[in-house]
Amino acid sequence: QDNTITLHASGAENYFWSPPGIFNDPASPSPVVDPESDQWVTLEGVLGPCVSYDSIFLRRISPTLEVETNSPTVICRGDSVRLVANNNVAGAGLQWAPSAGLNNPAGESIVASPLESTTYFATIDLGGCILRDSVFIDVAAFDFPVIANDTAICEGYGVRLAETIPPGSTTTLFHWAPSSGLNNDTIAGPLAFPDSTTTYRLIGTAANGACADTAEVKITVLPPGLSINSPDTVAICRGASVNLSASTPSGTSDGLLWSPDDGSLSDTSGLEVTATPQFSTWYFARQQQGPCPVADSVFIYVAGRPLYLLNETTLLCPGDSLALNLAADSISTYTWTSTDPAFGTVSDPQPVARPSSTTTYYLFADNGLCPPAEDSITVEVYAAGNLQADGPEEVVCAGDSIRLSAAVTGGTAQGQFLWRGSDGSSQPGPEAVFAPGEPVTYTLAYISGGGCDTLITTLNVEVAPAITASLESDHADPANARQGDAVTLTALANLAPLLEFTWRLNQEVVQEGAGLSDYEAILITTPSVFTVSVESPQSGCRDTASISFNVTPPVIRAPGAFTPNGDGHNDRFTFVINGNIRRILEFRVFNRWGQMVFEYGLSAPEAFAGWDGTFKGKPQPSEVYFYTIRLERYDGEIVARQGEVVLLR
Repeated sequence: QDNTITLHASGAENYFWSPPGIFNDPASPSPVVDPESDQWVTLEGVLGPCVSYDSIFLRRISPTLEVETNSPTVICRGDSVRLVANNNVAGAGLQWAPSAGLNNPAGESIVASPLESTTYFATIDLGGCILRDSVFIDVAAFDFPVIANDTAICEGYGVRLAETIPPGSTTTLFHWAPSSGLNNDTIAGPLAFPDSTTTYRLIGTAANGACADTAEVKITVLPPGLSINSPDTVAICRGASVNLSASTPSGTSDGLLWSPDDGSLSDTSGLEVTATPQFSTWYFARQQQGPCPVADSVFIYVAGRPLYLLNETTLLCPGDSLALNLAADSISTYTWTSTDPAFGTVSDPQPVARPSSTTTYYLFADNGLCPPAEDSITVEVYAAGNLQADGPEEVVCAGDSIRLSAAVTGGTAQGQFLWRGSDGSSQPGPEAVFAPGEPVTYTLAYISGGGCDTLITTLNVEVAPAITASLESDHADPANARQGDAVTLTALANLAPLLEFTWRLNQEVVQEGAGLSDYEAILITTPSVFTVSVESPQSGCRDTASISFNVTPPVIRAPGAFTPNGDGHNDRFTFVINGNIRRILEFRVFNRWGQMVFEYGLSAPEAFAGWDGTFKGKPQPSEVYFYTIRLERYDGEIVARQGEVVLLR
């Protein structure tokens, strides 16, 4: 219906189709015809003088197609559905798609067994006249687990009720009842922890509801046969003990163990033990009874003495308040009384007090387990006082240390002190040490305990200029001085004359007086430390300076020969000295017969020239002579030398 058809002719040169009104081109060998109803059409063919005729009957039809099923189209995987393609063309050109799951993709009545939800299409194609119909088959997988056998378990233990099917691998819906004791009542194989014997029922349903199944499993719970004969919780005071006893079905302690084994139990086996915990502790009794490990427990709460922490702040400003207790526990009762009648009796564990004067508060705390706690706290209310500052009354020298002190009288002693000088110096505390370099005004600020009041006073300190002294010497090398060297020391000061000078050598005063800025000395001892103190008579300020000399004693030698021949070289026999001596006590020369041929003594060394090799004006012969020498050092020590000398002419 509503289709056209193309006709084809051959074997002639010219053609004519009739009736011509239903053809698009009646003279064409292959015209398109569109008849309005069933009818014959005629063809005339001319080939030269020959004419031939032919005809064909055209029948216009309206085909129909409808897919039906005689069973539900919602199925579980593995089930089948019969599909029927009702049509009026005897199944001509019929084809089913997709072909998967079909027993005959070209039949009018077929069986479909799809593994997944599928839409099947039936199509009839009659020379371009196409008809199509379809049917949707909803397929759901159905997975039902293997159920566990009925079993018995120990109380507190678990068991899996069926094989596990990962939730992501199935669309089957599971529901277990009852749900009590199950870790999940919507999975295939949950774990069950029943408190008592329970029969669990599983219902499995396909996601599309096409199929379902059910099963049951009974779990028998074996009751425990062990108990501790005491309340679940026992409260004691720290240091006390609790007697624990256990009951077993056999009445024996075979295999019975107590824990924890931390030293707080008198024994870890036996029906009766004594617990002495230092801290709140769970105690367990365990025993293997047949296949079941059984246990019971008791919690021993250990209480200490009532908890409290009195406030360490006990000084208040007038009108301020104070929390008396900073810590409390939940099991103790607290009772507060006071020397202040207006306070009364207070049961608040952490009361707040606002005393108007110094008050003592008394605490009584009791938890009914331990000895009660008793304590007290005295809260002092600050009272203002008088601030006093003391310091030097006389003039001090610049740079000298001074000590300042402060005190508060007539009030509360607790507080903070801070000294500040007009020269920028500052120190905290009631006592302070400063070293002012100029006249200074010190301001003392006192902040009372709790910051209630601030008191201020000042103190003036007169400061005189400091003396700076230094010491100079005319000696070229104090580190290498010789005994007997003469030195002149000069003291220099930064102030004008009229100064007092005190000179000391190794701590002994050797010179003192006004204006004595110079001191002359002979170096004797080593080390020689000279110290000068310079003092101003007006201010009493002073300074000291010192210089140290490393003094070396003289070294004395005598030559072994001399040549008195008048050539100006080694013409006299004398001693050779490295340093200084005070005087010559004796210098004698003897010939080989013991006759003294030269003598000199008791004179300064500066005038001694030595022996010229003569005796009574006559030159002595070349030979060996004997000598003795005695010299006095500046430190009073006598140096003696004797020996032989050869006179050579």
